[in-house]
This record gives sequence, structure tokens and C-alpha cells, in this order.
Amino acid sequence: MRLVSLVALVLLCGCVHTQPVSMASPEGRAEVNARAARRAASLVLRGGPPQRVRGLHVGPDETTWVDRLAGGARSAPTADVVAVSFSRQRVWRGVAIGTGVGAALGLLASASDDGGFISFSPAFYIGGGALNGAFFGGAIGAGQIDRYRAIPGGRPQIRPDSVSAQVRLR
Repeated sequence: MRLVSLVALVLLCGCVHTQPVSMASPEGRAEVNARAARRAASLVLRGGPPQRVRGLHVGPDETTWVDRLAGGARSAPTADVVAVSFSRQRVWRGVAIGTGVGAALGLLASASDDGGFISFSPAFYIGGGALNGAFFGGAIGAGQIDRYRAIPGGRPQIRPDSVSAQVRLR
């Protein structure tokens, strides 16, 4: 049961940072294009599923990319871009942190071993903790994602029930 709980916790620990960005502003497009120049992206267009793309360029009127599966150049109006996501690829950092934390927990476990029915050496506890920590740290590091959500029309939407919308309607 503990193992199932731990695996469920690892699967839920991936971190997604969502930032609203205006694709109508040069600053917003420049930020997305700078990230796209360094790595592959996941592009979501209005009414479509996420697509893995490379060579993404968000222009004022048109967004262009190369489809990673088909390999062909594609384009769509920038107004149809809903979101762009980038994986941070922090697997090795997660492995390093997980190994350190696991080794420390293994050291604590070896210190609390009372030499009962089955007794293991401190190296067993430290090595086992380091291996488990490396595995789970790498899994958590792989789930790190930065997501840019396009703001329609270049500014946040106003809900009809908000005070500012009611004041403007009068």
C-alpha cells in the first residue's frame, strides 16, 4: 500500500507553471519565440488537440512551425493559438536531488536499525535509498512544464458578473 501511495504521489507531483501572455503584443510573442528557439514545444490551436512541434515562430498575423510527426512545415493564424507549452527537462536535476535525499533517508534508516530478525548493513540502506530517490526524483523532474496561455484580444476577459463589467454596462 505504501508503494502505491508513493507512486501516486510521484505522478501528481509534476509541476506546470501557466502564464497568461498576449500574442497580440510584441513582448508576448518575443517571450514565446525566445523559448521556442531553444527547445521543442507543444502547440494548442483553437478546436484542436495539442501538437508536438519544433521551429515554432509566433508572428503578428501568422504562426509557423514544423510538425514533429509528419515533418512538414505548417502555419495557422496567430489568433487561433490557444496555448504553447515547453518541457523544462529537469530530469538530471531531479535525479541528483532525489539521490541525495534518498541517501540521507537511508542513512537515517540504518541508524534506526535495531539489529532484529533481519539486519542490513548501512551501505544497503544508503544505496537502496539513493537508488529509489534517483528514480522518483527523475520522474518528478520529467514532469516540469512551462505553459503560456494566450489571452484573447490581448487583455484578460471580463466576466459579466464582475463589478467592473456592471459599471461599464450602465
